[in-house]
Amino acid sequence: FDMFLTRHNKHYPHAKEHAKRKSIHDANIERIEMWNQEHSGRTVFVPNEFLDLEVDEVMSFRGGHIPASISREHQFTVYELPTDFDASTLPKEFDWRSHLPESVGPIQDQGFCGSCWAFSLNFAIESRWYITNSKFVKLPEQFTVDCLWSEHTQACDGGEAGDAAVLLLDRFQGNIPTRDAYGSYLSSDGTCYEVSSTSSSSSSMVQITNWVVIPYRDDVAMKHALLKKGPLSVAFNVVDESLYYANGVLDVQSCSKNEAVDLDHAINVVGWGVDTLDDGTEAQHWILRNSWSTLWGDSGYFRVRMGERDCGVTTSAGFPEV
Repeated sequence: FDMFLTRHNKHYPHAKEHAKRKSIHDANIERIEMWNQEHSGRTVFVPNEFLDLEVDEVMSFRGGHIPASISREHQFTVYELPTDFDASTLPKEFDWRSHLPESVGPIQDQGFCGSCWAFSLNFAIESRWYITNSKFVKLPEQFTVDCLWSEHTQACDGGEAGDAAVLLLDRFQGNIPTRDAYGSYLSSDGTCYEVSSTSSSSSSMVQITNWVVIPYRDDVAMKHALLKKGPLSVAFNVVDESLYYANGVLDVQSCSKNEAVDLDHAINVVGWGVDTLDDGTEAQHWILRNSWSTLWGDSGYFRVRMGERDCGVTTSAGFPEV
């Protein structure tokens, strides 16, 4: 525990708090050891900065997804597969990081702010913009946090990417300034500077024209949209095991809680892959991008089992049109 305190520069106000945090730390160490034994190397879990925290404490500053304010199908355009589409034509695996690396910017860190929804939205726009225009433009999460306030998107207190996209379309005609034009991320609530006040030149603006949602829990539609449109914004149920994920495919019973009310974190999906199970059969998984820096997970990325134990990845997915 002392090594943990030194490594992460942790300090507590009094002895009672110190004892409480040590107890949580020790319990989490035991759980990590148990999970590693259960998964026998298929999934690897490691200690990290969250060891002295309960999962709800972590999500109070590392999450931030709030379920959409109204039915997504009523609010947004719903993605439709071509009438003659044959699901067997989808590739076995696909990853935008290798298919078109320039469309996938570096992993970000939301810091101590429940702004995951802003990072998820902006990354989806950045990727779609590059795929459409062959130009990568870094967008400011601080603009998204500052300027897309509503009853349901509340800066560091959480939000939903689709709701934020609607606000962007309604308030700013879909225009979002570049990071160079607006400013860097502060990991805190700020004051909105109107888009028009930054610059009116096209080089300092990116524009979306619509937000499209993937049909509820439809793996095939999700793959097709991911393949044809680019990385998607998705929501996720952060289960205890996922906090300490380091490698492999997250495949746990707790990820069966995948309804909209279970989702507390916004991330992105960049592809899917296939792995071999203990019985020799193959199973697919989603490749996901987090906003907790490259120090978490597999250099900021992780994989989760496709299907009923996907922690809600296919429950609330969408992408921008540009």
